[in-house]
Amino acid sequence: MPRSRATLAGSAAPAARAERTRRGAGVALFALWSAIAAVAISAVPGCRPPGSTSPVPGVPAPTRPSPGRPPITEPASPAPPPAVRSWTFGYAPATLRYEVTSEATVELKADSGARSAPLRTVAVITLRLTPAADSQLTVDGSVDSFEVSRGGDIPPPDSAPPASATFRGTITPNGRILSFRGASDTPCDRGDPLIAAARSLLVATPSAITLGATWSDSSSSTVCRDGSPVTTGVVREYEVEGRETVNGVDAVRVRRRETFTLAGASTVRGRVLAIAGRGSSSGTLFFDPVRGVYLGGDGESVSSLTVSTGRTGTSFEQRVKQTVTLR
Repeated sequence: MPRSRATLAGSAAPAARAERTRRGAGVALFALWSAIAAVAISAVPGCRPPGSTSPVPGVPAPTRPSPGRPPITEPASPAPPPAVRSWTFGYAPATLRYEVTSEATVELKADSGARSAPLRTVAVITLRLTPAADSQLTVDGSVDSFEVSRGGDIPPPDSAPPASATFRGTITPNGRILSFRGASDTPCDRGDPLIAAARSLLVATPSAITLGATWSDSSSSTVCRDGSPVTTGVVREYEVEGRETVNGVDAVRVRRRETFTLAGASTVRGRVLAIAGRGSSSGTLFFDPVRGVYLGGDGESVSSLTVSTGRTGTSFEQRVKQTVTLR
């Protein structure tokens, strides 16, 4: 990061090295964290108002029915069926495979001005839901692949996540997570971001989903990113917006809005770095109430992160577009 010309020559080199250390560690942590929203009626020309008997040019006048013979009337059309406004949803046993794609732009706010770089991740995740005791469902699955593409200004992390991972958990029929963990018992495991991505595919819903209904939930979790534990607190709000056809399936569309905070600490080259951030997102989720399947969705988020050493800090901003597709 360029320094001011007014910097004393004797302190320029150490300060520059410290800044590069803070910037490099901050960018790497932030990049990995990212790996892991009136009808008007008009008169019709040539028609007459109701009750009018004046002839229309070129159109024969209507004939009166003969005495004693009732007029012939067409049968009334049947009324359309009432629109469905409520659905029952519960996850069903199935094997589901999703592709989760994130397109992000990470912006580093430096003294010399802001610089941005792209970051793209693609994860393929398989979930196997099987019946368990007490009407619950066991979740066995795997992150089959995980690919990251970084721009030139985003260095790779010191400890990159693995290309695959396995996990196991238990959920209620409505998707509330009772347990969920990766295969490794190692604290602060490198596969934690992949397990977190798989966990996000299990969305809890009420058993009855009604048009216009709203609900909310919150959670707090700690995930290791590049060897540094980062705690994320999330508040989510949901609203049932209506029906939509998704790949030929009559689906229920739900809007989700989130606000979140992040906090953590890391030691890089002997220096303690504090991590703090916050953000928000908005997205659309689709559910198939007949088969009991989450069909995927899309969304956008904006977040900011500051990595500091106590007296100085480096700020980042990230914008992400994410798509979840059921393959």
